[in-house]
Amino acid sequence: VYDEDGGFAWSKVMEREVRGVSFDSSFRAGFIADLTPHLVCGGTSWESGVQVLCAKREGGEEAWSARLPTWSGLTPSASGKSLLISDLLGVKQIYPYNGAERLHAKFKGSGGRSATYALGEDALYFGANRGIPFRLSAYDRETLEERWTVQIDDALEPDYGAVVPGSGVAVVKSGGRLIGVSPKDGSPLWSARIGDVRAPLVASPDAVFVLIRREEGPNRVFELDPKTGKPRGWTKAPDGTLRIGWREGHLLAGSVRTVWSTPSGPR
Repeated sequence: VYDEDGGFAWSKVMEREVRGVSFDSSFRAGFIADLTPHLVCGGTSWESGVQVLCAKREGGEEAWSARLPTWSGLTPSASGKSLLISDLLGVKQIYPYNGAERLHAKFKGSGGRSATYALGEDALYFGANRGIPFRLSAYDRETLEERWTVQIDDALEPDYGAVVPGSGVAVVKSGGRLIGVSPKDGSPLWSARIGDVRAPLVASPDAVFVLIRREEGPNRVFELDPKTGKPRGWTKAPDGTLRIGWREGHLLAGSVRTVWSTPSGPR
């Protein structure tokens, strides 16, 4: 942890050697959850569970740490004063001082690798791809109450989606199309065909960016209007671009070894 002037404040070490030779095959993601004003939590999502450590923001004293035997398709994050974690059956809020479960909501269908998750500022979107009809549901992040469930014609792209900050429009992929979904009732607002590709996707308050990889010629980053799905333009992606992101007004593109950014996005 570093202070506002960039000076070192404190650090904590999480022991992960227990994974041994299975580390690479089990590792899914690292995470940090800022539970302002008192705690900050960090950890690792594994194939078979979540390892988490929560510490006091001032001084770094450990408040709670544990290995949770729950598969999480959703990167653990802060939800008010709780830690939000999903499992195969639903989503739950955990009290970060002792690990007690505060709330739990059951999903409509099974989670896991085939499911779709997208996390917005006030809602969690979930879609199971086992069983027909295919459905997309929205849950309130604070209360975990179900807001709505709608039927989707085709299976959703697993572990793929984005939420437009501010408007809460969820962008998912189904049947070769990106679909913009209303946060109020789940009705489709727009669709844009991108074909049978798993194109890296990110949303800013003013645009949806899609990285399209091409066999011939440089890769392209397309910009879509988040209200209509209509393309605004595209730009060449830097060589070797594998992923894109959005942070504080900058579109980011990352390769294995480098990161490129632009303050305005493609036009």
